[in-house]
Amino acid sequence: MPFLGWLPKSERFFNQASEQWRRRQRFLLQGEEERAAEAAAEVVRLCQLALSASQRNGDAYVLLANALLSASFAGPGRSDPQRYEFLQARAAAVIHLWYSLPHRGYPITKSANRAIGERMWRIAVDEIGHSRSLSSERAAIALMDSYRDTLAASVLSQASFQDIEGMILRAHSAPESHMEQQPFLEETLPPEVLAFLATVVIKRVLPNESEANDKTTDALTDIPQVLKEPERALRAEGEVLRRLREALHHSDFRQAVGWVTWLIILDLYKYSCFPDEPARPRETSAEGSVQLLRPTWVEARRAGDWDAVLLAAALCEWLGLSDWREEFLGSARTQLAEQAVARRVQDIEQNPQMVVERLLHRHLRGSLER
Repeated sequence: MPFLGWLPKSERFFNQASEQWRRRQRFLLQGEEERAAEAAAEVVRLCQLALSASQRNGDAYVLLANALLSASFAGPGRSDPQRYEFLQARAAAVIHLWYSLPHRGYPITKSANRAIGERMWRIAVDEIGHSRSLSSERAAIALMDSYRDTLAASVLSQASFQDIEGMILRAHSAPESHMEQQPFLEETLPPEVLAFLATVVIKRVLPNESEANDKTTDALTDIPQVLKEPERALRAEGEVLRRLREALHHSDFRQAVGWVTWLIILDLYKYSCFPDEPARPRETSAEGSVQLLRPTWVEARRAGDWDAVLLAAALCEWLGLSDWREEFLGSARTQLAEQAVARRVQDIEQNPQMVVERLLHRHLRGSLER
């Protein structure tokens, strides 16, 4: 690599990213897809560094978006919807941010890269519209506006690199058969908290949810039953709240809906296990839970995370909040074709990320049939 010490820091990082991009291209020609993915991740890291040094480096925006969009198609591509949509949304956020710059051309962006960027913007609009089954180009651009406003700053930050790198490399770090065996998110909780949720809370709060209850506890049978005291609910609640905050920080709205569901279940448990308190029907917890859920739903809708919106509708169905359920479902049906909604519901059923999604899916099916 030629000596670059005289160049501004942002340009040095961009030139290093460009070299990694050329390496990626060579690896693809040689059939070395894993090494190509590693190079693409390095492009992302170096472009983030370039933009942290200067947010006027238009070339870095274009290359960063190109790396993300290309990675979304690589490996499993659309056959891994979570990975595909994660990378696609972030590519769209970056290229739309660049496209929105008042002076995105020379000298901010070299002429060749400007042409690439404008072609990428058009590809992103078409791909977003197709993959999200949107009714018009205007709807696709509106969704890209929301990506720009909610995701772009995070994508440009080096704090997001680990999550992005994980998504780029996950197709190569674990074969599909292993991916199917990934643990539910609840299984990443501390063992004593997980045991409390699985063996005490679920059985006590949801005795009538027999089918969901059996599947939920069966998924966690290896967890030792070490917690029995109701006071431990406070510890579990604190851990769930921490996971909820993390999910919202990373704009993982589907996960956030799951943790909100757990908070509601824990709330019901606390009121049912203390003898001095009367049993609390779930409707009594509904209004407070919606206050937690509404900001999550608003952000999920703006980001086009329709899986999260549909699960939020399912939670409202379970809580008996028909007006909220209709509002959530209506927003999804306005943006998605009915077949796209059905596909997403089926994918949630076949690929649940959280144990509690088993409960929500039953109510999601019921809400769609109304």
